[in-house]
Amino acid sequence: MRAPELRIDVLGTDNKTASWMLPEEVPVALIYNGLTYAIMLCTPKDIEDFAVGFSMTERIITAPSELVALEVESRKQGLEVHIKITQDRAEALELVLSRRNLAGRSCGVCGLDSEVEFFESLQPVSKEPLLLDEVTITRALEQFESRQELKMSNKSVHGAAWVSLSGDQIYGQIDFVREDVGRHNALDKLVGATLRSKTDFGAGFLIISSRCSYDIILKAARSRMRSIVSLSAPTAFALAKAQQANISLYTVTKTGCFRVYP
Repeated sequence: MRAPELRIDVLGTDNKTASWMLPEEVPVALIYNGLTYAIMLCTPKDIEDFAVGFSMTERIITAPSELVALEVESRKQGLEVHIKITQDRAEALELVLSRRNLAGRSCGVCGLDSEVEFFESLQPVSKEPLLLDEVTITRALEQFESRQELKMSNKSVHGAAWVSLSGDQIYGQIDFVREDVGRHNALDKLVGATLRSKTDFGAGFLIISSRCSYDIILKAARSRMRSIVSLSAPTAFALAKAQQANISLYTVTKTGCFRVYP
């Protein structure tokens, strides 16, 4: 399902107008073995990647092989993603849903059952964080800018990119870029795309076009990513979680690239 493209004229400070295409945003229901787990607002592009990545980063599955089948269906008001997972993961999901029903619904972080899980320590993704140099980051960011097709048309979406450091590329190359109105959705789409291509998360780094928040670190750690470059500084809680997971953090300002940790 695609909504009609909507263009608007915006007035700049110099009294000139420019035409922008507004990004689409639709409800996407994620249904596992007949059970609705979540309804997310997403840009309706790369939805299969989103479903795979979300399933992994929210720990519904622990390996791509536990996702048996996936089908996207259009509905009048949005999209439904029907996902079949293995029996053992379906039973674990049913237990999570039953605990949520007993506790009642409240605002919080998607996928967490209690505040205990929120503050639990993250396991290191590797013995040593992956350290990057400024030339590698700068060249990757130059590629990133030109690969964000939606952003170039509407200025309103977040992007996530995977930069591979393997092969013959001296400074790395961007293998995948995914975009969405939500930064978490963009990252989930990227995780899904890389998992479906059997990418090695140990041999590269993530670029995220937003601030690096706790949940970005959490999803990256669950995907075994070793390094993150964000276009805004991390929060203090995100830094603490990155230190636990042994993920190196970099942020970009107008004056250059800065290593935040380690």
